[in-house]
Amino acid sequence: MEQLDLRAFAARAGVAYDTFRGWRSSGRPRGNPVPAPDGIIGRSPWWHEITVAAWCERRTGRGYRSDRSALTPGGT
Repeated sequence: MEQLDLRAFAARAGVAYDTFRGWRSSGRPRGNPVPAPDGIIGRSPWWHEITVAAWCERRTGRGYRSDRSALTPGGT
């Protein structure tokens, strides 16, 4: 089973490394925060490939606004 570091996780998610690092430290994105690491080597977190794939599958598309869909019928 492959182990992915933070940079590889960000690349799989299609997100800039700095953005992804910020999400991890702030518990974002809302509704689907970056999961806790499966392990840590030194001070570097890592995730199993299956953890990353599951998170990416649950991730909503770019530009998705959960606040809009919750406020108005049809999400518009």
